[in-house]
Amino acid sequence: MEDRAPKFIVHEWYEDHLKRWQITAGQTRAMPLETVVIQDGVVHQEAGFVVRATQLDHGVPVMAYAYEPRCRPKVRGDQMDVLEKEPGEKVVYATDFRDSPDNIRKLSELARDAHTLFCEASFLVADRDQAERTQHLTTETCARIANLADVRQLVAFHFSHRYEKQRDRVYQELQKYTDRLVIPRKRTPPPG
Repeated sequence: MEDRAPKFIVHEWYEDHLKRWQITAGQTRAMPLETVVIQDGVVHQEAGFVVRATQLDHGVPVMAYAYEPRCRPKVRGDQMDVLEKEPGEKVVYATDFRDSPDNIRKLSELARDAHTLFCEASFLVADRDQAERTQHLTTETCARIANLADVRQLVAFHFSHRYEKQRDRVYQELQKYTDRLVIPRKRTPPPG
């Protein structure tokens, strides 16, 4: 494959730094790269955006991420101007973590004032025992995080399979706890 082999940069999280390696297809050893210091949760940054992360607990460490655009495009008619310096809208993603004060605090801080929070709501409140056993959230905890973080929109997902034919029930319960919920429209099959 020579120089055309696929290359992957792998990061390993250590609270205050990231260890990094480059893995190249066809090679047996990973090549160590420079360690990256994490400041203010920033794990990646480019001219137009920042990615922040925080570690949550699911019995094993898991990560939640925030994508924070530093600027956004301005569109006028059919022309797009250079990116404006005005910040874009922050989006946060978190799944597979348990209901604990530490997790709620960390995610609420990461998601503070986000435009959209994508967060698991695996179980109804009536199934709280199952949520605790499997280290997932209930609808109430998911909504509480969105409210604490003052996000504009909550997109709940990662519902237990037990609610596969009862999605409306999950959304109804979420609506009891927050007015930030975005409910996806049901798809209608094409005619014919």
